[in-house]
Amino acid sequence: MFGKSASPGLAFGKVVIVEDIFDKVTATKIDDTSSEVERFESILKEVVGELETLSKEALQKDQQEIFEAHSMLAADPSFKKEVLKLISESSFSLSYALKETGLSFMAKFEALEDDYFKERALDIKDITTRFISKSMGLSTSSLRNLPNDVVLVARDLTPSQTAAIDKTKVKGFITELGGVTSHTAIIARTLEIPAIVGAKGLLSEVSNGDLLALDGLSGQVFLKPSDDFIGELKVQIEKEQEYKEALKTYIDKETITSDGHKLKVLGNISSVEDAKNVLKNGGEGIGLLRTEFLYMESSAAPNEEKQFNFYKEILEIMGKRPVTIRTFDIGGDKEVSYLNLEKEDNPFLGYRAIRISLDEIDLFKTQLRAILRASVFGNAKIMFPMIATHREILRAKEILEQCKQELSNEGLDFDQEIEIGIMIEIPAAAIMADLLAKEVDFFSIGTNDLIQYTMAVDRMNDKLDDLYSFYDPSVIRLISMTINGAKSAGIPVGMCGSMASELQLTELLVGLGLSTFSVTSGSILSVRKNIIETSFSKCDELVPSALNSSDKSHILEMFTL
Repeated sequence: MFGKSASPGLAFGKVVIVEDIFDKVTATKIDDTSSEVERFESILKEVVGELETLSKEALQKDQQEIFEAHSMLAADPSFKKEVLKLISESSFSLSYALKETGLSFMAKFEALEDDYFKERALDIKDITTRFISKSMGLSTSSLRNLPNDVVLVARDLTPSQTAAIDKTKVKGFITELGGVTSHTAIIARTLEIPAIVGAKGLLSEVSNGDLLALDGLSGQVFLKPSDDFIGELKVQIEKEQEYKEALKTYIDKETITSDGHKLKVLGNISSVEDAKNVLKNGGEGIGLLRTEFLYMESSAAPNEEKQFNFYKEILEIMGKRPVTIRTFDIGGDKEVSYLNLEKEDNPFLGYRAIRISLDEIDLFKTQLRAILRASVFGNAKIMFPMIATHREILRAKEILEQCKQELSNEGLDFDQEIEIGIMIEIPAAAIMADLLAKEVDFFSIGTNDLIQYTMAVDRMNDKLDDLYSFYDPSVIRLISMTINGAKSAGIPVGMCGSMASELQLTELLVGLGLSTFSVTSGSILSVRKNIIETSFSKCDELVPSALNSSDKSHILEMFTL
């Protein structure tokens, strides 16, 4: 059985099934609605207070931000209004009104095509679970009292449940629902617990106490493994630990091939905690700072000061190392309510990212001003996403110049020579790379979208998995075209998509002329190891065969171990 990798690692243990509190709630009518309303008002204050406390006391920045967002969601007037309506007008019990409201709000998020927003449904469930638990007088701390060496299995786990896991007892967890960008998956990676999400049908296959093993990297679940299999797994787990220890020797090493070709391995981040993890793993800077969450998890657009402080903190953490800040990549199917974006039939081909920025100029300028002001505290770079045309770059640069002039007039400092780059994630940009390169200081290839647009494939559609591939010759050719176009203008090219951490392709990407690899913090040392242990001449020899391949199978054969 397979699911999706949420957090890498091998693990085995006895199954503990985590019950879903929603299943305990039944449709119940009441007579005294006024007392039920009063009870809800009291519980509401209690839950919001608890979440605010959890945010303040969280040791990890990621968890702090998650619980801060949860406290705002819990206080959402529209959620409260719906609960009160079901109690007052339909005479439902508080627990049932909470359940129905939670399900209704979750359904709205789950209907969206973008997986980031699909997975925010689990945050709604987390908050609703807190409310229901208090309304029914149930404990929410069951995951703190577990036997040793267990694997948790659940329909889904909320971020609060995941954060409560005792990693000395829980070896891993598997859920039937959820995705790799959910807050649950993020916390699992922070805790370094092997985890799999989206393992559909697992609950019907296991019982409490069953032995179960999992591979958090491949997403494979092993039901009732034999003693021999467990013995082999123990050996692999030991080797995995040895490999992790061996990688630590590369933390302070320069990223340079055996024949003297220098590159850099940077990190992709979304938070302050992510930045710290990049440094912990020897990252040479930040190749992609996603700024979307600042907008997505707020009830109103984040102001200049909030953004300035966020960028400043990360720049100070990174010191002289480069920090590439991507302007907001939101829109289309990403429902940021205060932007009042229209529903679209094809959101990934729609109104998003730079297209919104160039329309919502005040919103765009607020972000650019914040980045510019923060730039004096480190080595900041600005990157525009979803560029398709030459005129988009010119207009974005024009607005940036307006911001620079405003700050100068106000007597505020900023890096006058701040570098500007663009994401190459639309085939049109790759085809026009030689001309676009004349307008910017660097390119960064976003392979996740580039593959999707090149192959006309929804990467979330399981039926099309075979078409969505890092190894397709058309994708390799577009990458080569992008790098060659950049070379003609003398600018460097990095890669910040998932393809950058595909270890089998490291040598080919080096040979094609990539300058920087930007990956998750956990992949930094593996990529660096690959680069240090090869030579540029060997990498260069791979290029002709790859570019002359007619099918991905030919490229895969080149890297078969």
